[in-house]
Amino acid sequence: MEHIPPKSFFVKEHRENLIKVPSCDLHNQDKSTDDEYIRAILLQHINLHNNTNVTTLKEINQRALTRSVKRMKIKDKHQAKIILDTIKKYEDDDIGSLKAIDELETNHNIKFGLLGLTTKKPKKEIIKNNNGEDIITSSTEIDLTRIENFFIMLAKGIFYYKIGKVWQGKVNILPHFLFNESTATDYDKFLNEKYLEYFNKENSEGENKDFFYFDGYNEINPKTKKQDCIFFIFCFYDTFKITSIFPIESNI
Repeated sequence: MEHIPPKSFFVKEHRENLIKVPSCDLHNQDKSTDDEYIRAILLQHINLHNNTNVTTLKEINQRALTRSVKRMKIKDKHQAKIILDTIKKYEDDDIGSLKAIDELETNHNIKFGLLGLTTKKPKKEIIKNNNGEDIITSSTEIDLTRIENFFIMLAKGIFYYKIGKVWQGKVNILPHFLFNESTATDYDKFLNEKYLEYFNKENSEGENKDFFYFDGYNEINPKTKKQDCIFFIFCFYDTFKITSIFPIESNI
């Protein structure tokens, strides 16, 4: 049995009555890296900066990143020199350590594990804190395919949990927290706003709603009066909202 979402997305004190669905061992093994990656991406997001519910999870994630560095194996003096030279190259840069990690990982000089996965093409960013002061932080490129696949599997798990059947067709994913207003078409904006209206933490399902909640709906075609799709909405940490759409022309 697999937890939906994975147990690692909750603190130990809030893992009661988690959703479970059948899963093969191979599937569980294959997606463990994805679970860790998505959790790290979400927990490092600036929108969780003041969310005290995830403080413990952030600490766990930081330890996971640290472990990935400790597992590194330096083979010889040549490799050690490359690493030291790369670090020196960025020593005067505000985010030099991140750039060094990305360059070493990209050039296959050394593998950083989870830290390498979450440190792609880092860029310096300056934001304002609550006092209006400039704070230096960074942004990084994310793996959209990996993120989408994770949410598709999660959505299929919720579908099975609620309907009791395996969904064999296509799933459309709308990750609202990644929505880019400046590049979106009018139709994209319409869809984004349309499905966001369904999110209601109080009336949703989930025993641990500060960490995860979800709900499901049928969408009826106004002309034919027939079912167009089933869609499930879900939200992580009361911040990251995702809609998953199951078109009826696909097969169960």
